[in-house]
Amino acid sequence: MKLIENGRCAGCIIISQDADAREVFAAGQLRYYLQLMTGLPVKAYRASEREESAVAVIGSALPLYGETRDEYDDDELRRFVRDGRLFLDGGERGLLYAVYDFLESVGCRFFTPSCEKVPTYTELEVPDGEFRQTPIFHYREFYYRDCLDDPLFGAKCRVNGHHVDPKYGHGIEYGIFVHSFARLIPYDKYHDAHPEWFALWNGTRESGGSHPQNCQLCLSNPEVIAELTEQTRLFLREHPEAEIMSLSQNDGSVNSCQCDACRAIDEEEGSPAGLMLRAVNAVAEALEEEFPKVRFETLAYTYTRRLPRFTRPRRNVNIRLCTIECCFFHPLSARCDHEYKQAHRFADDLEDWSGACENLYIWDYVTSFHHYMMPHPNWRVLQPDMQFFAEHHVRGVFSQGNKWGGADLEELRCYLMTHLLWDPWCDTDALTREFTDYYYGAAGPIVREYIEEVCRCCEETGVHIGCYQTPLSDYFEKPYLDRLNAVVDRAEDAVRDDPRRAVRIAKLRLSLRYTALTRGAMAEGRHDAGELNRFICDSTEAGITHMTEGTPLEMTVICITESRQKFKGGGAGVIGPVPKKD
Repeated sequence: MKLIENGRCAGCIIISQDADAREVFAAGQLRYYLQLMTGLPVKAYRASEREESAVAVIGSALPLYGETRDEYDDDELRRFVRDGRLFLDGGERGLLYAVYDFLESVGCRFFTPSCEKVPTYTELEVPDGEFRQTPIFHYREFYYRDCLDDPLFGAKCRVNGHHVDPKYGHGIEYGIFVHSFARLIPYDKYHDAHPEWFALWNGTRESGGSHPQNCQLCLSNPEVIAELTEQTRLFLREHPEAEIMSLSQNDGSVNSCQCDACRAIDEEEGSPAGLMLRAVNAVAEALEEEFPKVRFETLAYTYTRRLPRFTRPRRNVNIRLCTIECCFFHPLSARCDHEYKQAHRFADDLEDWSGACENLYIWDYVTSFHHYMMPHPNWRVLQPDMQFFAEHHVRGVFSQGNKWGGADLEELRCYLMTHLLWDPWCDTDALTREFTDYYYGAAGPIVREYIEEVCRCCEETGVHIGCYQTPLSDYFEKPYLDRLNAVVDRAEDAVRDDPRRAVRIAKLRLSLRYTALTRGAMAEGRHDAGELNRFICDSTEAGITHMTEGTPLEMTVICITESRQKFKGGGAGVIGPVPKKD
């Protein structure tokens, strides 16, 4: 079919008279990009009967042209060309995905919220045929600023987590997302009257340490289960939109209750996950009749990561298995030496849970949380790990990145990760090439060389990479940083006369500047106040708001101390705002 002919769209776009907001928006997006391709207006109409001038037909208008609409999964997309017309349809979110998928098939690319590639055409012929696709992962969320702050870009990336705007087809709505015990049974509210409701550890019911609100619950106590059930009931009544409700351990405390009753169950089950599942199953069973569409979710995280011997999740219970202890330089399937330090390897846990749980989700980590700005050499594992999840029947993946953005090629990470969440077997080499060549221009091939050099430096030093890596890692010793800076030098030269791309390479350079500054301060006590100040100001101009998890940029500085050892396991110190640049 001819979609564009003699520089004009060959016809109009049709939606039905009673098209919903999703179809109206989808038609608007198709119209917008066709207008960019041609430079001329494109007509779009609501219709109650067949319109012969139609060249594109969307959603509920299909029956006007004798086409039937199928039953679709929420994220399933369908596009086909027949009798000289383009038909676009799909599920709750899939219909809009069908529009973006078609646009990508004719050369459009959605690289970042502010960087898209839209080809221009005087002639465009689209071949007959049908294409439909359902993503492997039912739930896909990439915790990164561009997807979170720009829901339209998130829709183009086809993520469907709980941040999706309703007009783009709704996301998968959570009641409470994670670490919910502290919200349902808060320590400050309950502890004085019911200290026995909280975990016993080292003879005290205050195992949250400096943060008692993180204290875990005594889940063998039937009063705790009753109160947990009631508070969950009340919460869900106030949030009828919730599809998934977290019933999960608090963060910041890895101490399960050690009272006699809890310990006996832990020993019986061989894992504290057994007691956790008994509690979550009890709440899920008690509330299933009132909330039949809600799934209850808990974590297999730190001390609950290992599958228990006997207890299994109910049909309305999700398990979210977390990779936080893993090495992120070697694929999870490799069961690398780093994991010998653990009681059980993650790959074994994934295999065990996969065989015992129908609704298995993953919480994965794709950045260094103590040092967002630092080069993170996990590029080689992004695809094999996602494939490993898919091969073990994982239904959903939450990839926790840097939600405040950063300088470690974050835009490329977002582009790759969201494609992998949709299709773990996509061509990542091609995706990397097309992104870097367009986004970085003449420096694109050099940026790809930089990525390989970062991984090569790590490989040569033989280290393992965690999600709390520091600039004290061996692969950031001066010879390695010099090698990386030399690559970026060439990238800068390649775009010296291209101001837009030069700014993007300067942002990449911030990653190496940060690493050198922090390594000098942490390992040697060196500090150049002028360079630090310039770095902070340049980072601000680049739109970077955080350098470490939970600490705003204006409160983050490189902490100079006589006690170098103090910082060998942590991040930058917080000592006050940085003075403004003159």
